Amino acid sequence: MTGRLKTQPDIAKIVQNLAIPEFDLPRVEPLMRVLRKQVVVGAILITVGVIVSSVASTSQSSAWSLMVLSALLFAVIMGLFRLSQRGLVSEVLNLLVAAVILYITLVVQPESLASGYALAYALPIAAAALVITPDAGWVWATVAILLMVIRVLVAAGTPDVTISFWGVVVNVFLLCSLTWLICFLSRSLQQSRADL
Repeated sequence: MTGRLKTQPDIAKIVQNLAIPEFDLPRVEPLMRVLRKQVVVGAILITVGVIVSSVASTSQSSAWSLMVLSALLFAVIMGLFRLSQRGLVSEVLNLLVAAVILYITLVVQPESLASGYALAYALPIAAAALVITPDAGWVWATVAILLMVIRVLVAAGTPDVTISFWGVVVNVFLLCSLTWLICFLSRSLQQSRADL
């Protein structure tokens, strides 16, 4: 049959969508310096916030796990920015987006993911769409939605966790809608820069 529909994703096209175009590197490299400072400050503030909340918290085990995850995120971010100094800008940005998405998935409680906190994924998705390519925003949104749904499904199997099915559906819809808007604006911005 010559008219078969292609159902398998083209891995080479996905990888190409995750790379910063060569003509865009002069714009992105100065952003990396600014991003590094902001992410380091953000990681330090998260770690300090977790330490302060652990002192005031009655649940010491969750506070310790948050502290360890925050310290790991900080270490990963510092390692990524050491890699960026070697010129691996696309790889560093994609790994940074992956680390932030994974951090959100692990830190936010599953009940909260079903009640609106899933929109926290919008920040790394927007970074991917605006800094890398608009299609990278869609790739990372898909990864974020899959991780969120897996985390919620795993948590739903435990007896002490109550998760709203409709809450998850609404959050997935909102995240898809927000991703569409971000990618649309990113594509428009990219087209405007090309027209200038």
